[in-house]
Amino acid sequence: MHYVDKYDLLDEIVNEQLEELEEICEQKKEKGFVEGTVIWFQYFEKHKVFFSALFTSRSTVSFRERLLDFMMNQLSYKIDKSDSENDDEILLKFLGMAVLGIMESFVLDQLNGTTEQVATQVGGLLTRTISIK
Repeated sequence: MHYVDKYDLLDEIVNEQLEELEEICEQKKEKGFVEGTVIWFQYFEKHKVFFSALFTSRSTVSFRERLLDFMMNQLSYKIDKSDSENDDEILLKFLGMAVLGIMESFVLDQLNGTTEQVATQVGGLLTRTISIK
C-alpha cells in the first residue's frame, strides 16, 4: 500500500541494507583491512538468504550497481590517492568488481572455507593490491 510497485518496495529494502552496511563501515573504520573484511563478510553471512535472492534474480541489476557503487565508495576512503601510478577510478572499479564477485560467490555458497577464511584472504589481497592510507 505504501509503495508504487514491488520494485519500489525492493528499492526500499535495498536502501535499508545499504544503510546497515554504512553503519558497519563506520564501526570498522579503525580496524585493519583484514579484520574489517571479516566483519563485512559476517554481515553478508548473517543476511545470506536476502543477498542470495538478490544475486540470483535477473531483475536486480539496480542492486548490483548500487552495491558496487557502495563498495567503491568505501574503498575510496582506504586507497592512497597520492599514488600517481594508478588511475583512482580504474583502481576502484577493479577492486569493487573483484570484491563484488567474491561476495556474490560467497553468498551463493560457491566458495570453500569459513567466513573468516574467505574474508581474511580477501582482506589480505586488498592489502597487497593497493597502497592503503
